[in-house]
Amino acid sequence: MLSVGVLVYSTCLKGFETRTLLALTLCMQAIGSLFNIGLTLEWYKNMGLSPYAFCFMTSSTIFPLTMCLYIVAPSVLIAKISPTHVEATVFSFSISVINGCIFILARLMGVLINSIFFDITTENLTDLYKLYIWELCGALICL
Repeated sequence: MLSVGVLVYSTCLKGFETRTLLALTLCMQAIGSLFNIGLTLEWYKNMGLSPYAFCFMTSSTIFPLTMCLYIVAPSVLIAKISPTHVEATVFSFSISVINGCIFILARLMGVLINSIFFDITTENLTDLYKLYIWELCGALICL
């Protein structure tokens, strides 16, 4: 999927600034979180949609594209500003930090918020929408 993100970036998004791409990514993540809230609160019933059709609007569909943009946009910036003789070292370190923040730190923060405020388990999903509200607020704060 990252290859598709690089292809989309190089053909369509190359002229945009990094902060514009990250703002677009945060907006996409916020929209996905909003639809996740709607899925858990069953808004699709009021809209006359099936849950499967509504699921295509949630972050499960948007997630791969947002992850590509989260990784590709800063990577391009890092590639432009890193010196040539230490380019590989700077690039590998920065990608490790970016991946750690996206894939590890975000999940750990979600587990911490869940354990402090909610206690959502596989048997008790009644407050799941509240975690999605936290995700939505986090994206909007970052934006």
